[in-house]
Amino acid sequence: MKLVRDNIPGMHARGELGPHPDKPHRERQSFRKATPEEYRLLLRTKLAEEVGEVLSAVFQEHRLEELADVYEVLVSLIHAEGWMLRDVEQQAEKKSQRYGSLCEGWVLEEKK
Repeated sequence: MKLVRDNIPGMHARGELGPHPDKPHRERQSFRKATPEEYRLLLRTKLAEEVGEVLSAVFQEHRLEELADVYEVLVSLIHAEGWMLRDVEQQAEKKSQRYGSLCEGWVLEEKK
């Protein structure tokens, strides 16, 4: 079970996805809408997957593509949890005002 982008079921039905060497059994795939609880869980799982892809991306342009996927999942998760993007932005601003941002690159090193 995997969360997919909204256009994938239609593309699959129209045969637009074509054969994929890693997925030889596409004909046995089916799609359904997740329940709200399942959707939130799948979004959290998808977020971890996409962050892993950002971390493993070697080339900058691939990282940009993966960061766009992280952004898409994050925005969907924010909405699924009942918030708006501005709610998260306001929370981030509060933390930034108190603790600062991550822009300067400060590093905490533990002494041994």
